[in-house]
Amino acid sequence: MVDRVFVHIGLPKTATSYLQTIIWSNRDLLRERGVVVPGAERRDHLWSSRTVREQTSHRRAPEHQQQAWTRVREELASSAGTGLVSHEFFAAASAEQARSMVAALAPAEVHLVVTAREPLGLFAASWQESLKNGATTPMPDYGRTVSEKPTDIWNWRTLDLRLVLGRWTEAVPAERVHVLVLDPGAPREDVWERFAGVVGLATDGVDLSGSFPNTSMGVAEAETLRRVNGRLDGFGKAFDKGVFLRTYLADERLVPRGGEVGAQED
Repeated sequence: MVDRVFVHIGLPKTATSYLQTIIWSNRDLLRERGVVVPGAERRDHLWSSRTVREQTSHRRAPEHQQQAWTRVREELASSAGTGLVSHEFFAAASAEQARSMVAALAPAEVHLVVTAREPLGLFAASWQESLKNGATTPMPDYGRTVSEKPTDIWNWRTLDLRLVLGRWTEAVPAERVHVLVLDPGAPREDVWERFAGVVGLATDGVDLSGSFPNTSMGVAEAETLRRVNGRLDGFGKAFDKGVFLRTYLADERLVPRGGEVGAQED
């Protein structure tokens, strides 16, 4: 069994995709240096978060997806060194679910890593992410509630650092909680260097070429996507939304246009 497990839970839109791309593209090198990134594939950590958060729809998922959390735990149990699990949807877990996750990783010592950023940028990035998932809510009406459901992601349940830490510190003691605040004026690799420092990982030789910033849309571009979403009544499958809304329309067409209040990196 690994001695320690670092669980990175986001917050969402705080360089999580950037960090996860580095972690998974350098997985073999990390293992050579004593850091185990468990799972058969990157999505195992996403699927594990669904199991931990008891997402009802996950029970109807293919068996391979449902077994992801088992694969993650088994690999950590059969390995030495330090474990690293990362997905921002863990942030939505209830205190009870957080305790269950920590217990499932015993006897390893669990550390919590939380990446955070200034609230206004986080809020705007979260709203744009909701648009990429098909939402139609205007920004003035977005984020007015805090959900009590661990299956709800895009609201203050996962965006409010105080609420997230309040739940998770019932499972992980404060001395093992590491909060990394993004510095908007720092070089892009700064958050990676600090993240690696917390985990105890040497960064020399780590390939960063496959990582990329998740750049925001401009105001006009975001409003365009919101209005398009409102006309896609029969466009409900997650795969279709991912291919058309996120990849084709948002990332490949609207983001490159830039625009006012655009070019923020998440």
